[in-house]
Amino acid sequence: MISLISDSLDTKLICTKSTIGSATLGEHWNGLRGLNSKELISINKYQVVVIQDNSMYPIEHRDSLLYYGAKFCSLIKFTGAKPFLYNTWARKKTPETQAQINEVYKTLATEQDATRVLVDDSWALAMQMKPDIELFHIDGSHPS
Repeated sequence: MISLISDSLDTKLICTKSTIGSATLGEHWNGLRGLNSKELISINKYQVVVIQDNSMYPIEHRDSLLYYGAKFCSLIKFTGAKPFLYNTWARKKTPETQAQINEVYKTLATEQDATRVLVDDSWALAMQMKPDIELFHIDGSHPS
């Protein structure tokens, strides 16, 4: 989608991804479930690498997110790219967890000199500007 959006810009963005549903940074790091994220980062000449942990990990497994997030940030910087952290939004039924999610990503960004992508703020702004819009998929977690 990012590549397609960039078609209208002066600079063409070429993107690759390494994703699978509900994956954790630990699974990415250890090459589980067919993920090859470390290899992609190591062999490609990326300028930017965006990482995101499983949406529940900032809440349920803070230390794991910080540990594997630091490993990825180090690898990303070693290759000459800049690490970006995709700061997710809280689930529909638990908006009170947003501060906890933000705190973990902010800690990682500060410790690793990474850029935090404030998707959560964009999500909140969209809900504020268009309160009737349904941003959540029926599962109450993923975007609609």
